[in-house]
Amino acid sequence: MRTHASLTEEPILRSAHKWQSLDLLAGSLAHDLNNLLTGVLGNAGLVRMLIGPTSEAHRPLEQIEVGAIRAANICRQLQTFTGKGGLAVGTVSLLALVTETVEALRPTFPAESVLSLDLSKSPAEIEADASLLRQALANLIVNALESLPAEGGQVEVRIEPCRLDTVLTRFADFTAPNLIEGEAIALEVRDNGHGLTAEVRERMFEPFFTTRFRGRGLGLAVVLGVVRSHRGAIFVDSHQEHGTTIRLVIPTNPQRTVLSPRGVAGSSASGIVLVADDEIAVRTVTGRMLESAGYRVLLATDGLDAIEKYRSNAEAVRLALVDLTMPRLSGDDAFRVLRRLRANLPVVLMSGYPEPDVMSRFIGCGLSAFLQKPFRPLDLLEIVRRHYRDQ
Repeated sequence: MRTHASLTEEPILRSAHKWQSLDLLAGSLAHDLNNLLTGVLGNAGLVRMLIGPTSEAHRPLEQIEVGAIRAANICRQLQTFTGKGGLAVGTVSLLALVTETVEALRPTFPAESVLSLDLSKSPAEIEADASLLRQALANLIVNALESLPAEGGQVEVRIEPCRLDTVLTRFADFTAPNLIEGEAIALEVRDNGHGLTAEVRERMFEPFFTTRFRGRGLGLAVVLGVVRSHRGAIFVDSHQEHGTTIRLVIPTNPQRTVLSPRGVAGSSASGIVLVADDEIAVRTVTGRMLESAGYRVLLATDGLDAIEKYRSNAEAVRLALVDLTMPRLSGDDAFRVLRRLRANLPVVLMSGYPEPDVMSRFIGCGLSAFLQKPFRPLDLLEIVRRHYRDQ
């Protein structure tokens, strides 16, 4: 016989499993799409480099690149949803951030609507990722404005200091798995619009869920990811026909560091660049981009193949470009084997997963650099130029 406690816990467990599954799906989807986009963006850029500057093909190729970059931005939003998009922490002026965000959105405000700010209790500065906070705030404001009735309504943005603790988060709709207790700020957007039904409220943060005919449904999913990245919590208060209040509670210092490796610039290209990637499209276009710049290239289908090819050409290999996720031998393991074989071999890791997530595994290991997929020819060639060693 099941106890009352077990009956109460079942919905919580189901919800946790649902969000874990969505995290996995979003992260895997973004990674796989980034691999595909590397082929699209790389080949388009390569053709632009090969054709003459007066060719009529330049314009269509530019449009292909623009489309691929926009698709990559959607992938980054999906990675932000999982809370694994990484942070670029710095000192943020909240007054400036809110004011700039509101001014940027002001042309989109309905003429009949009023947006007010209550920033009197706002801390002057916090440690956070300004870009992500700005994106989260903009998404909340846009959602609030779109929820207002046709005859107009009110939206209020409010910021105030608070604390993040176990008592408070007991009532939260979402908390980050690695939540930080202590000093925090509450960033709140309140509207007097239509409010949310119970069904919409339950699904509102899911990626691609939307109640509108237009839109990708990533707005609130990205907001959730921003809060997760900052190790905070979200509170939602909404009643039909009485409006909605969404309150983001974010630690004043998320205590994240982002590794930014620096390498040694190379010289001439007399040696070989070893490229290891199990995706044939990525492997092929990367090789072509390097060859177009005068490098000699050796292609490997996975980590084990990369080690075998390195052993056969050790004297000539000057740089290794290694994908993170490969069969038989992963990029992590291939990197470590290559470094055991030659301690000063520059190794650049490639991945469709976000840089901070990947680089946290290699702190102190001497990894030369990270190359985020998808990348353009100039991105690839610049990082190879900086780390290629001719001896």
